[in-house]
Amino acid sequence: MQKSFSAPPHPLFYAALSAVAGVLFFDRLPLSFETALGLFSGAAMYAVFRPIRNAALTVVFLGAGGLHLCRHHLCPSRESVSRLAQNQVESVELQGEVEDVPQASANPSKKTVPQSTFHLLVRTSSPAEAVLPGSRLLVHWRGAPPGCGDQVWLRAALQRIPPPRNPGERDYAAFHSRQDVWAEVFLRHPSEGGVASTGGWRLQTWAAQTREVLSAQLLRGIEERPQIHELITSMVFGIQGHALQEERPWFRDSGTLHLFAVSGLNLSMLAGFLAFLLRLAGAGPRVAAVVALPLLVGYAVVTGLGTSCVRALCMSVLWLGVAWINRPVVGLNSLGAAALLLLLVDGNFLFEVGFQLSFGLVLALNLFCHPLTKTFRKALEPDALLPPKLWSLWQRRWIFWGGKGAEAISTAAVCWIAGLPWGLFVFHQIAPVSILANLVAVPLAFLNLALGFLGLLCAPLGPVTPALNRSNAACAKVLLDCVAWSSSLPGGHWPVGSPWRRTPSLVVFDAGEGGAILLGERGCHWLLDCGSTAHASQVLLPALALYGICKIDGLVLSHGDSAHVGGALPVFEKMSPPLVVKTAGKDRSPQVQKIEQGLLEAGAVLRRAHAGMALETPAPVICEILYPPPGLVPPVADDHCLIVRWSTPQWTILYTADSGFPSERWLLEHHPEKLRVDLWIRGSHGRETTGTDDFVRAVNPRLAIVAGSRFQQNQGALEAWALKWRRQGMAVWLQKECGAVEAWPGTTNRLRSFLSGQEFSWCAAPVP
Repeated sequence: MQKSFSAPPHPLFYAALSAVAGVLFFDRLPLSFETALGLFSGAAMYAVFRPIRNAALTVVFLGAGGLHLCRHHLCPSRESVSRLAQNQVESVELQGEVEDVPQASANPSKKTVPQSTFHLLVRTSSPAEAVLPGSRLLVHWRGAPPGCGDQVWLRAALQRIPPPRNPGERDYAAFHSRQDVWAEVFLRHPSEGGVASTGGWRLQTWAAQTREVLSAQLLRGIEERPQIHELITSMVFGIQGHALQEERPWFRDSGTLHLFAVSGLNLSMLAGFLAFLLRLAGAGPRVAAVVALPLLVGYAVVTGLGTSCVRALCMSVLWLGVAWINRPVVGLNSLGAAALLLLLVDGNFLFEVGFQLSFGLVLALNLFCHPLTKTFRKALEPDALLPPKLWSLWQRRWIFWGGKGAEAISTAAVCWIAGLPWGLFVFHQIAPVSILANLVAVPLAFLNLALGFLGLLCAPLGPVTPALNRSNAACAKVLLDCVAWSSSLPGGHWPVGSPWRRTPSLVVFDAGEGGAILLGERGCHWLLDCGSTAHASQVLLPALALYGICKIDGLVLSHGDSAHVGGALPVFEKMSPPLVVKTAGKDRSPQVQKIEQGLLEAGAVLRRAHAGMALETPAPVICEILYPPPGLVPPVADDHCLIVRWSTPQWTILYTADSGFPSERWLLEHHPEKLRVDLWIRGSHGRETTGTDDFVRAVNPRLAIVAGSRFQQNQGALEAWALKWRRQGMAVWLQKECGAVEAWPGTTNRLRSFLSGQEFSWCAAPVP
């Protein structure tokens, strides 16, 4: 007897789960096109002989996975770079089409040539085999940016997008590969590229121009407050500028970073605003749905069609559709339809954190928010045997307003609990203060959106819009103050180390021509230099969060070079070291003087160090300053570097920063007995020779780690120095080849290159 078919209660939701499984399967186990075709044939036969529901889910599984396989694993971009070795650079001539609106580089200088980045769809290349037609490349453009859809030509250097070189650093190679972009090209001069022909009208260009026009309307009346204006435009249109770079960590630490994403809050605000106006005009529900739908779609296009916005738009379209035919709204079905549509368009959406957070949080709200709110409301009600008709007036008000509060608390709590996996494994941070922060921030953001939309609507009315913008700015300032206060609450957020990574006792970060070293022993953590400002914010602080380090015991600033100490202020504000040690000499650089002044204003305890001093570290760790001697006044900062010797029962480390021949000669004359170490970490002097023969023989390290980037001017000299001592039996690692270095001491001291995975170890007592 044939089984009767009964549709599941949420068919589109189960179809979306099948699509998720199919994308994951084909992404982790990439198959050939022939194998995928065979699977599709088997699915067709399965659909003939099995119940419709199982067959449909199987077809969705194979369909979503097969589309992802064809787009991602069989794309021309991947084949084009398969022959390019890592760090290999090749000169090419390309012609192609600009696929998106170019993004200007952060913090451009008025004296430099404008820089921007965009994706290029390649049409032709020379040599022909360099890049296949149809490949997508990331272009670093110099000069006036082209428009979306323009045909451009360029002569540039082609290379693979490099992988991360440090723990905690964002993996741009993986990020761009999910957009089918595997290589990048650099223009060194504006003359190396130009526009061959304009592309005419493009939807992306129109959306970008519309955003600029509407953003200018929101600026009227608050021209002197760029930060507040950017906060408003970020919430209304999702525009990400550079004026809030210092304030953005506040939103991350308070769990309110979602306010910068255009999502259901924006669309619900706009839909409610339109419904209110149409209700005043006497329009019915069907007319309201017909009018609201194109306006919601237009708003989503103008904001850039972000993942959370597309999810909210799909659900809104379905809700308006079922309202038109007078059918009940099924939340899980709408959510499943939105996810299924996005995954069929591009399976790579599944691997975006925005997609995961947006759909994961909405799913959690659908499943758990209503039961939790119902539980809270029952606790607020009076005696269960008392009928509602007999409730007093104050009881009714208590239950009404208490129910609203219970709904808000339930929503914030469910979102926080549902977001914990991403907080632990992606952001490496737990922020319980986000429950409190969102209770205040979300209503304020809702008011910001309402004032923003109202200001845009009243733009033709002259002075009305500036008045509304000033009110909006006052509300945004309150929001910013609340977020700043929430992020500064003690215990409101704390880093959580990755459970998959053992915290090393030594990390030599790859800071290019600068330096940054993390030393840890028995719960004590010190930083020797902290790199530039960009390195500290993009690499060093994320790495410390990855290791679960929320406080360091000291910060040593070797010398007045911004590549070594430029990130001191953000590191001090985040890590709160009780002691900051710097050289006793006066820094001549205005930038370094400004950093020192900022540290003093932030409450840092500065100690001037010189040879013979020992820093306070827990026994049996000994941290000694070997150089410079008291009273030294050198001509350049590199001759005044603090040289630090770190000794533990497992190993000894010598850090010489950018010291050169004068420092090495003084150490050989005064402290030759303290130079013998296990690990030597060195940089390069700006003028003098670093690593003279006598000094290297006195140090005689098991391993020498040489800082420097592959764009450094003296790379040839560094490579010759490394080759010379490798031939004499000394292990030398160049950081341009190995990236950061992590080390774990013990009975076997082990060091590992982050970039190449190369390891170095020894089983011996430390050098005395």
